[in-house]
Amino acid sequence: MKKLFRHLLIVLFLASFSLLSAQSFKFGISTSGNLTWISTNDVTIKSHSPMSGVTMGLQADYMFKPQWVLEAATSFFLNQGGKLSYSTGGNFWPESELKVPKYNHGPKPIPDGSVMEYNMKFWSVSLGIKKMFNSRREARTFVELPTLYFSNMLKARGALRNQKILTENENIINDLHRFQFGLGTGVGIEKNITNNAAIYFSAQYIQYLTDLTKNGGFKSNFISLGNTTDPADDIYEQYAEHSRALLHGLSLKIGLLF
Repeated sequence: MKKLFRHLLIVLFLASFSLLSAQSFKFGISTSGNLTWISTNDVTIKSHSPMSGVTMGLQADYMFKPQWVLEAATSFFLNQGGKLSYSTGGNFWPESELKVPKYNHGPKPIPDGSVMEYNMKFWSVSLGIKKMFNSRREARTFVELPTLYFSNMLKARGALRNQKILTENENIINDLHRFQFGLGTGVGIEKNITNNAAIYFSAQYIQYLTDLTKNGGFKSNFISLGNTTDPADDIYEQYAEHSRALLHGLSLKIGLLF
């Protein structure tokens, strides 16, 4: 209820601004389809495949100078993330309470060559500037200069595969940084459909700068067998996992302004 109340306050706040001046303020709704993926700076952890998602949001535009617009928005990002391929196995979700505990317990719970999926949901607040260009009387193109994104992770689910599905729909949010800060840019076109309403289309790119993973786990290399009748005493070399994982996104958006 507290979250719902906070979201309603934001909607009312944005709506009140839109009523102050029909010429300077506009209120809008939007939706977009997006493609997200995760990259790392570790050669043993590579981006495997992207994930398709959806975004829904509300916005308020304020034209503070001719052809210059300040845009504030609040949005929900669904199905954000991607898959990472780990050539060296280990323990990469140590803080999560997995349904299958063996995948984050022991000297090497996740085998070499595994693919791990990250599927997240965010609530985001953004603030940016748009430069408008009057192409024709009823249509305008625009460029979105770097937009600031402040995102809070609401949910995170993970899956683990190694030739077959080992486990899926695991709650992995404890192994991820919930707050994410990013920068975005984009281009688009806006067209009047009535005297008081306009429709717009845009393409956007978002680059998050906050490390997605907490890096509380470790990589593990097999060294030698212990007692051949007891795999539990096999010898492994373990070392901390310090990769920097970043989330990226491309989106195609459609919106209405009033």
